[in-house]
Amino acid sequence: FAHGTVNIAGEYSANSGGVGGSGLNGADGGDALGGVGSIIADGGVIIFDGGARTRGTTNGGNVISGNGSGGNAQGGLAEMIARNGGNLQILGISGFSGDANVATSAFGGDGLFGSGSGGNAIGGTSNVLAESGGTIAIAGSLLATSSGFGGNDFFDPTSEYADLGGDGTGGTVNILANGGSIIGTSDVAALTNGHGGIGVVQGGTGTGGTINIQAIDGLVDFSSGSAAMRLSTTGFGGDAVSETDGAGNI
Repeated sequence: FAHGTVNIAGEYSANSGGVGGSGLNGADGGDALGGVGSIIADGGVIIFDGGARTRGTTNGGNVISGNGSGGNAQGGLAEMIARNGGNLQILGISGFSGDANVATSAFGGDGLFGSGSGGNAIGGTSNVLAESGGTIAIAGSLLATSSGFGGNDFFDPTSEYADLGGDGTGGTVNILANGGSIIGTSDVAALTNGHGGIGVVQGGTGTGGTINIQAIDGLVDFSSGSAAMRLSTTGFGGDAVSETDGAGNI
């Protein structure tokens, strides 16, 4: 968080995710909630000689013995913000990548050996924001993700339990220039997919999330590069291994 000047000589990576505990002896895996990871140039300057990554990736707890269900996961908040004339520069000099990555994907915990179900997962919120005269300049690629991956529950030797794949729901990616500028020279990818987990009886439901790209009195410009912009908000239903019900895609 800079009001003055911060210069980081190299690659920068921060992780604010959560991890649920393991399920033992019939207990469920623990639920997990992602935290907050922010890089904010508020009237100041932050310079990264290399790439910059802030992640709130979250993992529900897996079942490692007994018949419990995998833990649920909720992605957190990851953001890069330049506001009030601030300047966030990701330079990619001296052989470094210059890539920017904000990620708040969530992974439901897996079931095991006849457990009840895989955990559900919901992606969080990943923001790249330039506001009130702020500028974000990215020398490399921009990857913003907030997908949800339902946990798997795919081995049931007795068919005693339901064995359902967890549901996966995509979160939200915002790339917004509201009175500011976001400028890049390489490819852009934003993903808020929902992936249902694998189940024996029924696969989990996959529901896509939301991507917002907006410029209001501002500029979003990646036209100086030759690479593409890729956006995906797809839902992928999970497979059913030995019964009849796969899940739908949304």
